[in-house]
Amino acid sequence: MIVDITSNNLVELLEKVQETHPNIVKVVISDFSHLSKIINSIRRLNLHSFLLKPWKKIELFETLQSAEDYSNYLKSQEREKENLEQKNVIYQRIINFKDDVGTYNKVDINSLK
Repeated sequence: MIVDITSNNLVELLEKVQETHPNIVKVVISDFSHLSKIINSIRRLNLHSFLLKPWKKIELFETLQSAEDYSNYLKSQEREKENLEQKNVIYQRIINFKDDVGTYNKVDINSLK
């Protein structure tokens, strides 16, 4: 999400986005007149980066590339978390199949998915 901060309304929008979609990568573009507003918002809004106007094309490109890389990283972490949670469910089912004498019953792993 790229936002050009020109008013308090956009800061409020970023706050709502942070509440509802905390993993959206946010980049802010602004001029010096809004710098204090941005600095006060960086941690609270989990901003990935910001650019001050006027920016150079290479700065914009590098910032957007970094934001895309970070977004891909967050997505891969979320997929890995889901994968580990699924494995945990399977392992918990295997543990629950343990019989009274402390040995495991033969379990078809595919039946646990």
